[in-house]
Amino acid sequence: MATNNNIPNFHFEPTYHKNLNKKARKVGLSPIEFVFQKMVKNSVKAIKEHKNKTIFNHIYPLSDVQSMIDNSIKTNRLEFTYSSFEAKGFRPSMEDAHFIVNIKEGLLSGLFDGHGGSEVAKFASSYVQNHFSIFLEKCEGNVYATFHLLLKSLDQEVKMNNAWDDTGTTAVICFIDYTTHLIYTATLGDSEANIYRSDNGKSISIPLSCIRDWSCEKEIKRAKKAPHGKLINENQRFVEFNPKKISFEHKNFRINVSRAIGDKISNPKKKTVISCKPKVTVHQIKPKDVVILACDGLKDYVQEHEIVYRVKGDPKEVAQNLVNYAIEIKHSKDNVSVLVVNVS
Repeated sequence: MATNNNIPNFHFEPTYHKNLNKKARKVGLSPIEFVFQKMVKNSVKAIKEHKNKTIFNHIYPLSDVQSMIDNSIKTNRLEFTYSSFEAKGFRPSMEDAHFIVNIKEGLLSGLFDGHGGSEVAKFASSYVQNHFSIFLEKCEGNVYATFHLLLKSLDQEVKMNNAWDDTGTTAVICFIDYTTHLIYTATLGDSEANIYRSDNGKSISIPLSCIRDWSCEKEIKRAKKAPHGKLINENQRFVEFNPKKISFEHKNFRINVSRAIGDKISNPKKKTVISCKPKVTVHQIKPKDVVILACDGLKDYVQEHEIVYRVKGDPKEVAQNLVNYAIEIKHSKDNVSVLVVNVS
């Protein structure tokens, strides 16, 4: 997605693009430049937010994200080797779904951590694979708009199925553009993507996901719109600060993610509580990078500095080792799914 001054003639979802054009004009930018800046800002946020959660700051990059991005057309083509591994762990069933696929425009991968069942996660995985290129073409190469409109469409499809009213899924989707070597990441919920890179002989992690939960100020404001929703802590007590879940007692329904696909039961008419609006980031990908997508079954139990030092070997070996480490050593109580992409 090159940044240029040409305003695209969007004929797809005209209201969305009209609003996008209006916001861009307000700050004197083209729509492409405007969304590119938004993605860069989100990339900076992702790194800062992850740094603030750990004492192991040395595993994260010191450089400014903007200086790492060169969105010119590249003449060399990146090559990818990839694999994945999953285990249901101590859960009675597997509710995750994932894919990695080469498409005409680049490499597309996605991981979906279902809750309330596996159906929505499986549907989402298939839907994104089958529709990403269609939306990208209709959005004239605007990856930011593609992610937003694709996930909105997916959410609408899921909510049309009444059998899925109390089920949903998180999502983390990565698209690596063959021409610019940029990786775009859309995140809903607590599944995450990272780049693992050797920087001056030091192994570092570059977070690609902005994680939003009920402890975030904007998410709390949205939760207060819910007529029957109450924010609670891990002990199921109503709290105002540092909540972990939102509870709908009249429906006997509780959920810990603030952004996801589905969960129609939590969204009364005209009141968006669980949002399907993704946080989208952009970053430069380089040869020898390793991209990993993982669900919270890994991330909640294995600290990032532990992951950094285990990203060695071929993709299949790395994925399997991380899953086994989470379950056997760290005693993860959730499904664990890991996707690994080696770049050369």
